[in-house]
Amino acid sequence: MRYRFAEFLLDTEQARLSGPEGDIALRRQTLRALGLLLERAPALVSREELLDAVWGRQAISANTVSQTILELRKALGDSATEARLIETRHRVGYRIVPVVERELTLATDPTDTAAVPAADGNARRDSRTRIAGVALILLALVGAGLWWVRGQNDSSRLALAELRERGSVPMAISDDYWSGLLALQDGRLAEALLRLQRANMESPDNLSVRAAYARALVTAGRFREAQAIVEQAGDAVAALPRGDHLRWEALAADAIHDRRTAMNRYQAVFGYQPADVESGFRLFALQQELADANAAAATLSVLQNSAAAPSRLLLARAQLAALQGDPDARRSLAEQAQAAAEPGTARALQATLAICEARFASAELAQADACASGLEKQSSTQAHTRIALRAAALSGAVSREEGRYPEAAKKLQAVADEAKQQGDGIVWRDVELALAMNERMAGDLSAALARLDRVEAALSFADDQPGHAALLGVRGITLAQRGDVDGGRDTLVAAIRESVALDQRQLEAGARNNLALLDARNDRGAESIDGFEKALQLFRALGDRRGEATALSNLAIHAMLAGQAAKARDYNLEALAAFRAINAHSEIARLQFNLGVAERRSGDLQAAIPRIEEALDVFVDRGVPSYAAQAAATLSLIHLDRADAAAAAVALARVKVDDVQDPLRRAALLAAAGRLAFYRGELEAARSQMDEARLLREQAGARSWVIESELDLAQLDLAEGRLDRAASSATRLAAAALTEDELADAARGHLLLATSWLLRREPANALPALSRAAELLEKADDPALRLEQEWLGLVARQAGVEVQRELAARAQGQGYGLLALRMEYAAAANAVERARVAERIEAAGFAPAMFAVGWREG
Repeated sequence: MRYRFAEFLLDTEQARLSGPEGDIALRRQTLRALGLLLERAPALVSREELLDAVWGRQAISANTVSQTILELRKALGDSATEARLIETRHRVGYRIVPVVERELTLATDPTDTAAVPAADGNARRDSRTRIAGVALILLALVGAGLWWVRGQNDSSRLALAELRERGSVPMAISDDYWSGLLALQDGRLAEALLRLQRANMESPDNLSVRAAYARALVTAGRFREAQAIVEQAGDAVAALPRGDHLRWEALAADAIHDRRTAMNRYQAVFGYQPADVESGFRLFALQQELADANAAAATLSVLQNSAAAPSRLLLARAQLAALQGDPDARRSLAEQAQAAAEPGTARALQATLAICEARFASAELAQADACASGLEKQSSTQAHTRIALRAAALSGAVSREEGRYPEAAKKLQAVADEAKQQGDGIVWRDVELALAMNERMAGDLSAALARLDRVEAALSFADDQPGHAALLGVRGITLAQRGDVDGGRDTLVAAIRESVALDQRQLEAGARNNLALLDARNDRGAESIDGFEKALQLFRALGDRRGEATALSNLAIHAMLAGQAAKARDYNLEALAAFRAINAHSEIARLQFNLGVAERRSGDLQAAIPRIEEALDVFVDRGVPSYAAQAAATLSLIHLDRADAAAAAVALARVKVDDVQDPLRRAALLAAAGRLAFYRGELEAARSQMDEARLLREQAGARSWVIESELDLAQLDLAEGRLDRAASSATRLAAAALTEDELADAARGHLLLATSWLLRREPANALPALSRAAELLEKADDPALRLEQEWLGLVARQAGVEVQRELAARAQGQGYGLLALRMEYAAAANAVERARVAERIEAAGFAPAMFAVGWREG
């Protein structure tokens, strides 16, 4: 659209403002603000509308609008006191004063026969037939957006079809150019850069060569160099036909990270030249980068009717499924693309990489690792370097996810070094950020921050602004983990700001999620809710169903942290339905696990079991031992609560401890096995497993989990008659748990202390500890501990046997069969009754000796 007002012309298609003396340079946001004012003229536009439309969701002050209007007035020669062009209505908004004339641009001009969009699929095919006569002179380069120009007045177009044999196209360009194009297509970036640089030196005035070299530099993440190459074209670009001119502007916009302008340019080309498949695929790629799933789907629906190779279309559909968060469709389409492609070609290898990535996204880590390792070897053998690097990086990510941090560091560092040698700045940046994340997860925060400083310097030199926005996201969570909460928060806010400015909405959504989680953990309730909801809105607007479901599950986490169990459950159920809609099996399993844990905490053990069983089945079937270990441990403890030792043992047997690399999940499995061994009377095995769990948790720096392990060991001391040691540990651990805000563990410490007094037959001394436990359990959500506190209180006050039996019946009714057996054994009035209870204990798979509390004897 063009807007004429006074002596000025704004072309929104070209993002160009001109006046009597030529073009007027303005910032992108300033041009957008002017465009909105002109679009709405003569109506008034409020500050809030300008903020929303121009700056989106970015958290900036309203003063930004005033500064932008001031910049506009200065550029147009206007003033606030004598407003000739832009009028200010104080505290209300702004409006354009002169009459505004509106003109359609060529891309949508119905009088231009080349601009008429096809009404249906048949019309599109007819259009391609008409263009076929000139298609013979066109080059083809998959996704590169390059064209051949013999001279400034040449009318040849951008490459439209798959790469033809060399004999079918003009050979006027040097061999370096052709070889460079092929190398770029195949992912041999170092060779592409070398050959296209040479070609550019041989033919410095050839715009086709210059465009190819600039595209290679953009692909490599060397944006500043690409900008220089584009700028050196000078006035020669102006002589290009309109379509080629738009393509050049798209490339130039891509080099300066203005993906929205680049997308609009390709949209214009593709709109009136639907046979231009290459522009269509470049448009699709940009829509992917901007995470606009709905727009990408619309473009792909048009491309489906094109002459593009089936393997290419299938791979594009797989990429769209990944953007939409549908892992099953992603893998299925990638497998179809692999089958349709010629073996050994770049397309076949790209499809294989998509399959590996789909397995990783579905948490099928063992399969993803095997897939990536095989692909790395195959790609390296066939010199498809970039695919080989991506595959090797994926293998490193698998090691990181499984908690094998040193191994992950070794793999990823090798990839980073090779990417640097190849001149591939994009892969280098991504892998360096992955290395920083690996160091953060391994607890080496100083190393992570030092790496980020080094990477930031390199990104600044290359003018890699999207990379810098991603880096800020990693730095923010790293600073917060180190204890610099304010610094981490400020950095995440900066990450959001840069993501918005670059239109990187996926990065923005991720940064908002991380910021909201940080706020939730630091008692910023209002801010965290706002952050989660904004992330949710973003994902929904982008058409990212997986992101939407993830945001819902994060809202559930916040609600849980805020003590809103019912609300958390509702969010989790909504997220579960969203994940089921896209068959996201691993996410379904994780949510079912979370819901099962919530059911267990609320005391509904019967509802918790099928949820956690489903999660365990998925994690075992998909070869994810770390997650399977956590699910098996939790399921075993639930069966233990219900006095079903056999079922508890079966759950634990589904995962081998030696297969679990993650230290905390390995510790969870060992701790659960230790508790089961304890009630079976296998005290030596119990102590060994509990000790190993404590050590792993200590090494991981998980203080609250260390306290839980030490409480298990204190209970073991009580059973072995080490009463002084147990009492001392219980007192210390109750205080330590309070400092960690773990109220249930603090209450458990007081209950163990009370038990030690009861075992000494000093019930009066047990009462203060029981009273403190009751206070803590008023706030803690643990029905089993509440029942135990009530029972120990009855014992301390020497309540009658019938009252204790009534409590045991209540515990049994709530599903706490193990606790009910303990109560019944203690309440047995004589040896005969005790023997009967002992028989039931043995039938359940436990050792009666572990149920003999000791304070009724003698």
